[in-house]
Amino acid sequence: PLEDREERLGRQLRRFIRTIPRDPGDFVTVMIPEVLTGRGWLQFVRRRSALLLKTSLLFETGVVVTDIPFLPEEAATADHRQRAVEPERSVVLVPVSAVHDATVRAVVYAKSLNPTHIEALFFVSDPVETEGVIEDWHDVGMDVPLVLSESPFRDLGEPLLEEVRKHTRRGDTVVTVVLPEFIPKHWWENLLHNQTAFYIKRVLLFEPGVVVTSVPFHLRTATPALHR
Repeated sequence: PLEDREERLGRQLRRFIRTIPRDPGDFVTVMIPEVLTGRGWLQFVRRRSALLLKTSLLFETGVVVTDIPFLPEEAATADHRQRAVEPERSVVLVPVSAVHDATVRAVVYAKSLNPTHIEALFFVSDPVETEGVIEDWHDVGMDVPLVLSESPFRDLGEPLLEEVRKHTRRGDTVVTVVLPEFIPKHWWENLLHNQTAFYIKRVLLFEPGVVVTSVPFHLRTATPALHR
């Protein structure tokens, strides 16, 4: 139990997280259950607490935020008398736009989840960029397969959903999409620099059987040159 019910939840939670013993480089994962009342966006305007909480936690060093939505159709069929059980298959997908330190950090975290299957996704919109990304991926020495998916007109929505549904259509699989996110020094800069991550979250929010995890890379604490 948190101590002060009158204080903002985000502030209490950040203070509690800082008391957790951990080594440098360790992750603390905060899992946020979110009950959705429909498929409209007006609900997020009316209930801003979860959005504000997730945003504030992204600026906390070493914290990974996992959003677990509970969709209306799931609530209609759920039997609350049954205990929650683990899914038979756990698949982790890591969308990457380039091979850099934020990508490496996200893949390291994704591997720590010990999924049944893991792969990185690069969405091809310009074939000229593809060769460089493949070379960088092998140079870094990732032991995670890099899957190329066509993305005409740089639209990630449909290609990403197709990759996700390849796994969720089995019915026994939960897909965790791990997003590497650059976190700038100031919160308002986040609105300018993380539009792709926000778009992916919006696309996947109402998708059944999908969990979205944000792995932040803080620019304010990053060293000028990190060894791959």
